Amino acid sequence: MAVRVYAHWLDPEFPEALNHEVGMLERSLKVHALLGDTLVLSDVQLIDSPVVFRLFAKEGFRQFLRDFPGFMQVVAQPTHGNDRYSIVARSLERATREGWVSSSVKVPGLLAEFSRIILEKGWVDPDIWQSREGKRLLANAGEHASDIRAILNCLDHFANGDRDVIVRAPPDSASETFYDVLIELRNRTDVEPEHRRQVEGTLDWIQANLGSDDWAFRSPVITRIGSSPWTPEQQMIRNTVNQAWNCAVETTIDPEAGSTSYLPYSPPIGVYRHTPYNSLLTVAKPSGRLSQIMSSLQGRIRSVSWDPLAMNWTRLREIATATSDERLALQDAPIGSADNDLLERLIAAISAQERDHLSRVPESSAMLVTAATAAGGAASGVVFGATIGAVAVGAAAGVVGASSGIAAMKRAFRWSRRFRVVNTLRHEFGAVLDQSPD
Repeated sequence: MAVRVYAHWLDPEFPEALNHEVGMLERSLKVHALLGDTLVLSDVQLIDSPVVFRLFAKEGFRQFLRDFPGFMQVVAQPTHGNDRYSIVARSLERATREGWVSSSVKVPGLLAEFSRIILEKGWVDPDIWQSREGKRLLANAGEHASDIRAILNCLDHFANGDRDVIVRAPPDSASETFYDVLIELRNRTDVEPEHRRQVEGTLDWIQANLGSDDWAFRSPVITRIGSSPWTPEQQMIRNTVNQAWNCAVETTIDPEAGSTSYLPYSPPIGVYRHTPYNSLLTVAKPSGRLSQIMSSLQGRIRSVSWDPLAMNWTRLREIATATSDERLALQDAPIGSADNDLLERLIAAISAQERDHLSRVPESSAMLVTAATAAGGAASGVVFGATIGAVAVGAAAGVVGASSGIAAMKRAFRWSRRFRVVNTLRHEFGAVLDQSPD
């Protein structure tokens, strides 16, 4: 039941679209770490995701990854060769492509120069800062010097790691571009009118403003629109393209599941095209009515009172080590297993580890609802709060102004069936919801 997940929200464009409020993204990431999932990184996330490279600036995180190397792996298509370095180098080659602009490191040309130095060496040298080129690079980096150091830590981990650090090419299957994704979505019959308007408006803009040779690449869109502040229409185009681009990446690298996120002014393309993964809510298929579902969820609501964001990576590593038996049991269960007791045991074990720390985590249930929403598993919010959790679920699925928590959950379940928000609910509860008059 350990799942390889592509996290759309680790894409470098997401923090800027979310006004750099990345706390909820780190919280989601820590939830995946505690539950033993594997986050599959794309090449661009290696070098330009601020959430990723700022993790590698922390010794506590690097130690966690040394102890639990399965938490992250890289899947990228190398230009040539198939060895570990060639796969990691795909990110460096991307940064040196003409017209590519970093979303995170705002010093013009800095990442391109950094990438060229490593490509010329032909390997990731962790001591590059001792060289003349490395010292010059740091001097030119200014406030981004720590970011460049962290990016090298990330590249070093994956390029020079031992055999437990997984780096591989994607399967041999046809890839697609973000433009292909938008065309496919425009031609679907189940797209909501507002979402169709956003997709068609984005396609019209692309066709009017870019040559056809640029339709396969995201960077010309971002460059043409320019820096913030943006108009609502510009945000729609940027965010719709970003959603589509990440869906194309997910298709290409072929994880077992994706973790999507909301971006303003854009359609939830990931929940139309893929099955977003909800790592927190795994409920056995009920034998009876919808009321049994609600009873099961309400019982789970009171079981968790901790917030991963309150844990630093050293503390999280201690908890992960102490709960390794429960996590391994959950990982060894088949994907889709109906044995929900394994998840319950892991959550209970984590809760037991945090029992002495609850006084410093105010209103943790509300904070965890935010994490669940950011991770794309809208209904997982009900695990962490009663009325608060349920209303947040409704809001995440597009239900606004719910006065009753349970009513919001019911509406969210129906929305998840329409928009494929939550894998577990869609598969396990679909038939019951179809039969329910509620």
